[in-house]
Amino acid sequence: MMLSLQAKGCHNINLVSPTHVVPFIVDALELAVSKGLYLPLV
Repeated sequence: MMLSLQAKGCHNINLVSPTHVVPFIVDALELAVSKGLYLPLV
């Protein structure tokens, strides 16, 4: 999803109240960055 948002021209990834899913976000970020994600997280 993050790479799709980047491809559509989004300027950042805004995570609202992500505390309960942080482990999953970390895993997803590692994968997305390895595939070219460069957007900042907010």
